Amino acid sequence: MFRRSDVCIVEFLPDAWRASLVRGRKRSVAVRQGKLGPGQEERAAGELAEFVGPRRVNTRTLVLIPRTACLLGAWRLPSKDRGELVGMAELQFSRTTPHRRGEMQVDVRRLNSSVGKSLVSCAMTGRDALQECLDIVGRAGLCPEVVTLNVQRLVPLARRVWGNRSDGRGRILGLCLDGALGLGLFVRGDMLCSREELLADDADKALELFVEYCRKEFPGTTVREALLLGVPAATAQVRSVAGISVGVRELYSLAADANERMAWELCPAAFLDLLLAGDGMANGFDLSPDEVRRERERQRWRWLFRHLAVLAALFLTGAALLGAGALRRELSDIAWLRRELARESGRVRDVEAQARQIAAVGQYLAGRVEAARALADLARRLPPQARLERFELKDRTATLQGEAASLEAVEAFQSALSGAADWREARLDGIDKRPTETSEKVTFRLTFLSGQE
Repeated sequence: MFRRSDVCIVEFLPDAWRASLVRGRKRSVAVRQGKLGPGQEERAAGELAEFVGPRRVNTRTLVLIPRTACLLGAWRLPSKDRGELVGMAELQFSRTTPHRRGEMQVDVRRLNSSVGKSLVSCAMTGRDALQECLDIVGRAGLCPEVVTLNVQRLVPLARRVWGNRSDGRGRILGLCLDGALGLGLFVRGDMLCSREELLADDADKALELFVEYCRKEFPGTTVREALLLGVPAATAQVRSVAGISVGVRELYSLAADANERMAWELCPAAFLDLLLAGDGMANGFDLSPDEVRRERERQRWRWLFRHLAVLAALFLTGAALLGAGALRRELSDIAWLRRELARESGRVRDVEAQARQIAAVGQYLAGRVEAARALADLARRLPPQARLERFELKDRTATLQGEAASLEAVEAFQSALSGAADWREARLDGIDKRPTETSEKVTFRLTFLSGQE
């Protein structure tokens, strides 16, 4: 999902096709090619699909059509609107080609503009020939991101060589690859015109013809420098052609690092990955038909929705995991609280039982204390000639039985109780005189109410 995308460059030649596949972060390169002729489209599509493999849905695809199947032109047109410029370019091409306006695919690049006018570079190809190429790519399960000319590969190479020089001078870059020589005129980083020809024994002749063409079509442009890449070793020397200085370099010398150089040596077409890296397509032609553009837009939306769905699923999964973790923690806390509550409930029951025991003991002791107080008070009021033998306190009713030396002592004790605030209604329930050897003993029984609350 987050790795660098694979890039597939599909080149169509007059009688063959070639695919270069640049995979993954290490940018490993594989290449495959095959014949292309009448009735071989289905086989070519199958071979291309097998070569790209199951990851073709997420593969960025660049389709290159041969320069010989296209026409290029440069005009100054009275408009700045892109739609109007395309319509004007179609009208210009329809005057010089057998194609009618509905039978051609046109793209324009605005080089510069002035008041109400634009200098544009235009590319045109027939829709029938273009559709044959796109059908093969579509049957292979690929959706082109860009459909352009194979000479467009010169753009990133020119940026590697010269950068964006703004001195206004014209510079010509040539690339010898697969038996053909592609030439482009560059001014301020823009390719004004290009041409591709079969490489003859003398590359100088092709370059000289191209220089003359540039001087004729762009008389205000001063061409002072040319660089040929990948020409045969026999011609690898600095020389002058048509009055300009021509340099020769190996294509691999433009590689940014050792890995890129190794990839280019393995497959010279691998440097086309630069086109989709944002280095060349900003100023390149795109001859994609409207159906391809719509399909490209649908794929972008599908890619966006698919990744949003993955992100949403990850978010929901994370939220569910966090929620499950939080729920487990809450359930654990509840279980801990229940255990603590059960333990504390047992403690509460123990405390309540102890409180009941204490209350019972207190109630028991309260009765004993009351009786002891009452008995102590009676003992203070009891005359010296009398003694208590039995005392009972029940429901605040006291029953007292004792023995006295005389009846007068009993009456004195009864009078003392009647005058006390703590005792009320003292009455004599019985008296019994019993003589002894030395004196007369009186046994008495008193009943009275305790005045204590």
